[in-house]
Amino acid sequence: MRMSTVSQVQQSQLLHCPVWDINTGKILGLVEQIWIDKQLHQVIGLTYCELEGGINSLPWEQVETVSSEGIWVNYASNISLVVKSTSFIHYQLDEPIWTTTRHRLGTLADFAFEVHSGEILDYYCVPGPMGRETKTFRLSPGVMNHRCDRWIVDMNLVFLPTCHPCRSLAKTKTYASL
Repeated sequence: MRMSTVSQVQQSQLLHCPVWDINTGKILGLVEQIWIDKQLHQVIGLTYCELEGGINSLPWEQVETVSSEGIWVNYASNISLVVKSTSFIHYQLDEPIWTTTRHRLGTLADFAFEVHSGEILDYYCVPGPMGRETKTFRLSPGVMNHRCDRWIVDMNLVFLPTCHPCRSLAKTKTYASL
């Protein structure tokens, strides 16, 4: 059973953090991408840049622990993450989020997930393009749907309170959930 010192984390907190081999204590590289299945709202793996310059990907099942020191993986199991080219599996953020009435709600800026299972708990949306955000909305996976290569939000299921400025995604003040 996997034990983590952190139970949930935001994707942005893991970018560029060290990836350690739990068996040898050797640093393997730095996290480059977190892969998610958009239909299942599930983290499925990570890609890291090796210290020697290469790139490697691992399925999330190999992650043993996430702590303040980084991500500890069971590298000895020699399982590689094979990602088929599909719009349902993706790692990049900065995608537009649309409403069912074809209005742009904002841009996907981050997501939080449960470390042990990889289940996405919340998505974070900023109302404008990335880099200009002053407000952040937290959207539950229950209102997010990925169809036709787009994020769609059913506004009938969402309650968006008055927006408050925030300084970072980690200090999100506004949210929407079921």
